[in-house]
Amino acid sequence: MAKTPEQRPFNFAPWPTLFLRLFGLISTIHHDKFIRIIFRLVAHIHLVGAVAAVMILVIRVIAFMTFPATYHGSSRILVMFALAPGLTKYIRSTSIILLFIFYGSAYHRLLSRMTTIFHSSDVEGRNVCYRRWRRHSTTLAVLSVILQLLEHFSIRLQELMHYLANRLTQTVPKNITIKHENEEIVQQKVIWAGFYFQVVSFFLSQQVLILVVISGLALTSLITSYNLSIDKLRGQIQSCVFDKHVLLVQLEKLQKQLSQTLLLNGDLAACFGLILYCAFGLDQVTVMGTVADAVVSIRPDPTLWVTRCCGVLIFSCYSTVFLWPLVQAHEEANKTEFKLYRLAVATWREFPSELSNSKIYELPQTLYTSCEVNQVVVKGGGLLYFTRNLLFGTVSFAVSFGALAYGVA
Repeated sequence: MAKTPEQRPFNFAPWPTLFLRLFGLISTIHHDKFIRIIFRLVAHIHLVGAVAAVMILVIRVIAFMTFPATYHGSSRILVMFALAPGLTKYIRSTSIILLFIFYGSAYHRLLSRMTTIFHSSDVEGRNVCYRRWRRHSTTLAVLSVILQLLEHFSIRLQELMHYLANRLTQTVPKNITIKHENEEIVQQKVIWAGFYFQVVSFFLSQQVLILVVISGLALTSLITSYNLSIDKLRGQIQSCVFDKHVLLVQLEKLQKQLSQTLLLNGDLAACFGLILYCAFGLDQVTVMGTVADAVVSIRPDPTLWVTRCCGVLIFSCYSTVFLWPLVQAHEEANKTEFKLYRLAVATWREFPSELSNSKIYELPQTLYTSCEVNQVVVKGGGLLYFTRNLLFGTVSFAVSFGALAYGVA
């Protein structure tokens, strides 16, 4: 018989968790020590390979910058931006993986917190959240694969066409040597190995970001449930359903729920704050660099423009649409303060004979003050606050940068 969601070990993002576990980035619970060592070895191999691939890219970009005819007559700053995307998107993926490994204990604390909150909710609400988070994580996992394939297809299509054309027309030089052939084979193997580590590291970094998004969804669900509890309690107070002692018990439950919300928000920031900061910041550099590359390139090739437009749209989606659930958590939390104010007013009206220092007055006021002082918002490294203004400002800045780059070029 299949187990129900509440009987299973809590796994709020099954596919991303499975991929990260297969590559050793999330510790496996397998009892065999040899199996655990194998997973750890796989993680280290891919991590070293990703770092090595980034170092090779850095060397190539530096060498490319010294070639004077790369972007003839263009601003040097724009040239630097134009060369950035090939480097920043893989620095982004490697940084996310390194930070995720470094904050592994913080991730387990966050997962433990979410599990506790999940099992403390009612069964009906628990099943709804379980299905919603699984569906959302699966959709994002599939979408991340499609977008990554689309990006690589748009980048490699032109290269593939040129390669096939050259293979069909080229003639083998008579003076070619076996040593020269072997050097080319080794070079191609190194290129393909670097490409493999770049692709895998980027894919794994996207799975980490899906965990961030699902954590934001969990935070949003908790805040929504809290707001519904406030509205329900206020309606019951106005209907004179409770006496004073029952109301105190309900207010203490609200206080506990608020504490859980603030702790979950803190754990999310502690685990994923720097990851969000790196991902969001490097995505913006990638978008600006892709725009600059399209503006200053000396090749008037329509295929190039299609490739650059795909890159801008994909990385703009990563830093806006992809992270929208984090914004929803903040917008839902903005409703809580006013709801707590209305709850306090309803309590004062229904119990006018209580003393001013009565606990029945103090608890709603304490809840309101805590919500006012401790703003619930997902933070990136303590500097970025994921709100609607941040994401819309990001889009506006990208458009403004494109217009500026076109004017300078």
